[in-house]
Amino acid sequence: MKLITINAEGEKHLDRILPFIERENPDVVCLQEIFRTHLPRFESLGYTTTFLPMVRKILNGVHTDFGVVICSRHKVSDVRSIHFHDTSGEIHNFDTEHKVLAVNNPSLIVTVTCDGKEYRIGTTHFTWTPDGRISSESQVRDMDTLLTLLKEERPHIMCGDFNIPRNINPLYSRLTEYYTDAIPPTYTSSLDKNLHRLSTDTERQYMFTSFMVDYIFTQPPYSASDVHLKFGISDHAGVIATIE
Repeated sequence: MKLITINAEGEKHLDRILPFIERENPDVVCLQEIFRTHLPRFESLGYTTTFLPMVRKILNGVHTDFGVVICSRHKVSDVRSIHFHDTSGEIHNFDTEHKVLAVNNPSLIVTVTCDGKEYRIGTTHFTWTPDGRISSESQVRDMDTLLTLLKEERPHIMCGDFNIPRNINPLYSRLTEYYTDAIPPTYTSSLDKNLHRLSTDTERQYMFTSFMVDYIFTQPPYSASDVHLKFGISDHAGVIATIE
């Protein structure tokens, strides 16, 4: 089964993302930072969509649900929605003054039946922090909650934007206690220097050489092969893999 995960950054890169998906023709696409109102554009490519909001952001002057989605060309069942920042699931309007508090970070997990085989697939947008090299209190608390909830799950693949740079933020080791990181070590950053909003910030250039933050994590019996990153799609690279 072919899987792609991309942080879409809202509507900014859809004119690149949609043709990319059409060319690659994956079985499943996991997107983070996507507006609910844009889902019909992915459905027009032949996907069914399962969406989970994390905040409401302004789009065309209106507060609009913004979150994560799993797009599938195959049957989807057994949907599980998790909000780990506030387990009540309450969704707020975005507040730039309290960015972390306003976003109720989610994890969405579904079963996809492809060629007679069931694949348990999840996507998440983990808690953001101003300096990804340091675990914030919110990240530590949310990681504890998320892992506790995910331990209840049967084996699965978990992908998305984790905001946790590999081998830099200490929380990365928490994840690899439970998952195998499928991203080849030759990739050292998943942030796109040409499309990211901080690309010209001279003090943040280290991010484009050392911030691997987008992952595909696996658990047995699943494995990922032919894993590679595609830049020039969004402010984060698209991650492409074959899941077996």
